[in-house]
Amino acid sequence: IGSDGKKGVLEAIQSAFANDARFEDVRIRYGYRVYRDHYAGDFGIGEGMPFDNNCNPTDEELGVNQQQFQSEIKNIDTQFGSGSGVRDTDHEENLILGLAYAADDMANCTQNTKLLFVVGDTGYDLVTQQERGTPISSEEEVLGFLTQSFSPDVDPIIPFFIQVPRVSTKE
Repeated sequence: IGSDGKKGVLEAIQSAFANDARFEDVRIRYGYRVYRDHYAGDFGIGEGMPFDNNCNPTDEELGVNQQQFQSEIKNIDTQFGSGSGVRDTDHEENLILGLAYAADDMANCTQNTKLLFVVGDTGYDLVTQQERGTPISSEEEVLGFLTQSFSPDVDPIIPFFIQVPRVSTKE
């Protein structure tokens, strides 16, 4: 989320789609998953807004979805659990399980193309995540989740990985 009148990553992505004539007929539904370290709950998978089963939403439903997304995304703690009293000691987050959850969230509406934006400031350490009990054994397993059940007639998921600078401020 941006500040001081500047767009953040999410606003820039939304603006790019909204202001480009090539995308005027594109219907966008928003969802998200937050992946963190294990302090955040279910193996580090915290807040989220998975998609529903509605593959043909009305304009009104799309508007409600976008408003809910905007509202929820602003309330995400971006300070490594600053209010929880738990300290993040390694910075590598559970990206691998976050991708598995995202794949499950996007499994509906198989004829629709999904754009997956992964926004983070660090990578992940599969060995550490496995030692902590994360139920994923390899990157290939997650790739299988991201490609299963989708139509071969469309690009099922187009991923974008955005690494933001590691800084000590919320912006």
